[in-house]
Amino acid sequence: MFEINNELLETKLGLSYSPEKSIIRVWSPSRESITLCLYDSYSTQSKTEFNMIKDENNVFEIILDGNMEGKFYTFLIDGMEVADPYSFASSANSKRTAIIDLSKSNPEGFIEHKIPFNDKDKAIIVETHIADISINENSGAENRGLFLGAAQTGTKYNNVSTGLDHFKELGVTHIHLLPVTDYLTVNELKPLSKYPKNYNWGYDQELYNNIEGSFSTNPNDPYSRIREFKTLIKNYHENGMSIVMDVVYNHTFRTSDSPFNIIEPMYYYRSENGNFTNGSGCGNELASERPMVRKFIVESLCYLAREYKIDGFRFDLMALTDIDTIMLAIEKLREINPNILIYGEPWMALPSPLPYDKQIVIGAQKDKKFAIFNPFIRDSIKGDNDGSVKGYIQGEYYLKKNIKNGLMGSIGLDANDASSFANPIESINYFNAHDNLIFYDKLLKSNVEQEDIKDLTYMAFSIIMTAQGIPFFHSGNSFLRTKYMDHNSYASPSNINGIDWSLKEKNYDIFLKIKNLIELRKRLGIFNYTTAEDVRNNLTFINGLKDSVIAFTIKKEDKKYLIIHNFSKNRESLSINLGKIYKLNLIWENEFKDEFVNEFSIDGYSTNVYSLVEE
Repeated sequence: MFEINNELLETKLGLSYSPEKSIIRVWSPSRESITLCLYDSYSTQSKTEFNMIKDENNVFEIILDGNMEGKFYTFLIDGMEVADPYSFASSANSKRTAIIDLSKSNPEGFIEHKIPFNDKDKAIIVETHIADISINENSGAENRGLFLGAAQTGTKYNNVSTGLDHFKELGVTHIHLLPVTDYLTVNELKPLSKYPKNYNWGYDQELYNNIEGSFSTNPNDPYSRIREFKTLIKNYHENGMSIVMDVVYNHTFRTSDSPFNIIEPMYYYRSENGNFTNGSGCGNELASERPMVRKFIVESLCYLAREYKIDGFRFDLMALTDIDTIMLAIEKLREINPNILIYGEPWMALPSPLPYDKQIVIGAQKDKKFAIFNPFIRDSIKGDNDGSVKGYIQGEYYLKKNIKNGLMGSIGLDANDASSFANPIESINYFNAHDNLIFYDKLLKSNVEQEDIKDLTYMAFSIIMTAQGIPFFHSGNSFLRTKYMDHNSYASPSNINGIDWSLKEKNYDIFLKIKNLIELRKRLGIFNYTTAEDVRNNLTFINGLKDSVIAFTIKKEDKKYLIIHNFSKNRESLSINLGKIYKLNLIWENEFKDEFVNEFSIDGYSTNVYSLVEE
């Protein structure tokens, strides 16, 4: 299509700022001329125009002498003005690229603050939208719906912790943030606290390196959003939690009129017969396999990781980003941080022209040191996403084998079984994410009695917290958060999406049980094997039990444990003779002393963990 050489691939595009001069570069082989429009502020209409100079690598460049900090620019191409797609700062609503000194964007202590080490292979992930954390008045936050609201410590509803303190109390290691890079489908100048319908999950991206301004206290100040997001990261880090950034390199919100396409028509997007293809279901898909698109994606990820000290990335519709680009990105990211966590969705919305062997579908991640969402364990636990179909926890006990496989990290119950997962840490084990009915609403939809919802929520958590692999859940699942049967709340108002913290107080008993499960998982360290071989050598299921009961032993060095799940509402009698049993940490009420056990009973809807000493 165009000649791409190593010199071009190593060229820094976008803005290079210093107090002495600002250099701005943009690649556009098919354009004969590009004009840079320079503005003194975000609001002024008067501008100074500069003709950019094109070099032999099709890079247009302009050098602006002097200190340009505080000014803004756009590219004027065929009568259309667009922001620089390499922007790392902008005016409100992505209109103009801001020229800033990034060294001035760091809040006090950010550069030297201590980053916690949360082993990526032992991650326990909770997913949340920034605004959801604090937008409800009962969050106790001062800057509701904003970065600073989500970053605030010491917030409470009555006597229960909210926000950051809640996540710390819960014991999770990683906070997965729905997109916080710039997107177009909210008005950044209308704060959600005053305009409750001005909400979106954020998958409609515009400027990938820029932070979303609707979460800042001053969207027109290009430093505000950066500094306040860094404040959030610092506060979570200092409270022992890592940050995962949700990224959307599969499509942009705009297509024919996007900055990418205006700068270089039809290059950044896949097409067939002159038409944009639509594997994302959103009107386009980025052509990640093309060298300059791959360059953009990898450099963008590395910039975000370095500048913001990001601990992990989750890829939206990961199947649309070719495997070679992902592998290069992982290589470069782990040079920055060897412990960076990488996972994504192994599917796309609609068919794509990307060759199948380049798509990251289920199985493509095998032995490649990143993880994917596991729909098999999700559907086996709860049934379908939005309908009334039930899963194992609601009584469809024929799914027992699927659950057992999930507990093994989905590597296959037998070594000869065909499996889509080579190792357990490739599996993100979950029953709920931001998409589809939230778990509480799904249980209601599948006709679960209200009196059983707490117990079934606990049993769903019991599966993912005692399974090999990486547990993941949505914010508020731990205290029965509802979205009032809204199965697709991507643009629903804040009264639907905001976390109602009164539910934590109301359901504090189930919150404590789930908190204990998380603490147990972290303390024992027996659910974090990284290879299929280790799982097979150390985990053994106990056969001959009712379909509603799953029990297994697991070894860790010189210790051995027995885990028993009873998914029935009824107390069940069991016959298990494994030798001498000492109670380790019984999460619920069955107590056994130092004795041989043959016949005993287990409470309904319970998970029990014992240490074993074999005679």
